[in-house]
Amino acid sequence: MKIKKIGIAVVIVFGLIGAGYFAVDSVAQNEIKKITIHDFNRNILSDGTYQGYAEVGPVKVDVSVIVVNHGIKEIILNEHFNGLGKDAESIVTDIIEKQTLNVDSISGATTSSVCIKKAIENALEGKK
Repeated sequence: MKIKKIGIAVVIVFGLIGAGYFAVDSVAQNEIKKITIHDFNRNILSDGTYQGYAEVGPVKVDVSVIVVNHGIKEIILNEHFNGLGKDAESIVTDIIEKQTLNVDSISGATTSSVCIKKAIENALEGKK
């Protein structure tokens, strides 16, 4: 009898965790639909280090973007709290290689991908 009650309690706890995950994910997906990413104009970028931050659902990103000769030389993820999803940190390589924010999101890590791109946009636009 005691084992049965423990089993039921475990099922309830995991059910609540699962429901919480889907609720947070649903909120993040709705937030992503509202976010637009504007690409940067390389011609007006000055050399320097730019700081930016973005938050989408449970994902938080703080970046430093280093610009040299009107291009992004390096993107440092000072903080990347990716909540319940997978990391999307490899997206910074695509952004640097292509010199644009118009890169595909990392499959399975859409929220983190959008959040990283928004933080970089915010940095380059002078928004903290």
